[in-house]
Amino acid sequence: MSNQYEMLLESITDSIFALNSDWEYILVNKSAEDINNIPRDKILGKRMQDLFPGIEDTPFFKIYESVMNTRNEERITESFTHPDGETRF
Repeated sequence: MSNQYEMLLESITDSIFALNSDWEYILVNKSAEDINNIPRDKILGKRMQDLFPGIEDTPFFKIYESVMNTRNEERITESFTHPDGETRF
């Protein structure tokens, strides 16, 4: 990624991430690190389901699964309780 795009990605205050077809994180910005309270090097290459046990049973995952299958944009605002017990949006 070019330095210009990397700087833009890191300056965005929303959590931004990308997953590959195996549900592994391939891109994570600083806000995603902060919101999840997990360092980037512990996120990249890991499967969403392994980082967040139980996510398969949430509305988030249903939306992510739909996007993976259809390649159509979706929007959702929902809470999720992380393994550390904290609920985040």
